[in-house]
Amino acid sequence: MSEHTKGLLALFRNGQSVGAADGTGVCEVWPRDENGFPDGEGRANARRIVACWNLLDGYDTKELEGVSLAEFVAKQAYLNEMTTNDGLNISMSGMALQMVAASFAGQFKANGATNYLELSGNHPETGPFTITMQRTHGLTPAQKLAAMTKQRDVLCEALNGVQGVMNNSQGVAGWHQNGAIATWDELLPEVATALEFVEGEQS
Repeated sequence: MSEHTKGLLALFRNGQSVGAADGTGVCEVWPRDENGFPDGEGRANARRIVACWNLLDGYDTKELEGVSLAEFVAKQAYLNEMTTNDGLNISMSGMALQMVAASFAGQFKANGATNYLELSGNHPETGPFTITMQRTHGLTPAQKLAAMTKQRDVLCEALNGVQGVMNNSQGVAGWHQNGAIATWDELLPEVATALEFVEGEQS
C-alpha cells in the first residue's frame, strides 16, 4: 500500500484545487458549477481538507481512522514517569496533556495565582480529589508543610540548646556555669550559636 503525500497541503487556483507545496495536485474538488469549476461549497470543502490535513500532519493515518477527534486526542497521552513524594508526581506528554496544560495555565492566570493553583474534582470510583499546579520554583502545600515541619524540628533543637544553658542556673539572679556566676555577655554567645543553627536551616 502506497503512502500518502508527505508535508502540508495548500490551496491553488483561487481555492479551486488542493495540492502539495510544490504544486502537485492531490485531489479534485467537488461540487462544481455548470462550467465545471468548484462552486462555493466545493471551495469550502477544499479549505476544510487542507485545514484538517495540515492539523494532523505527522500522525499515522491508522490512528485517525474510525475514531472521533476526542478519542484520538485522548490516545495521545503518554506516561513518561511516575513517582511518589507526599503525593503522586506524574510526568506525561502528548497532545491531550498539552491541551490540559494550556487549560490549567489559563486558569492560573485568570485566578491571579502567584504560586500554586488547586483544582477540585470528583470521580465515582475514587471520590473527591485535588489537582495542584505550581510554578516551577514554587512550593506545593505538601512541600510547605514539610518545610514548616523541618523548621519546627530545628527550632525545638535550638530551644533544647538554650534550655541546656539555662539548666546550669542554681536559682540565683543571673545564669552561671560550673557553679560560677556568669554574666549575660558570657552566655549570649551560646544562645546565639543555638539560634544561628535555626537561621541556617530556614527554608
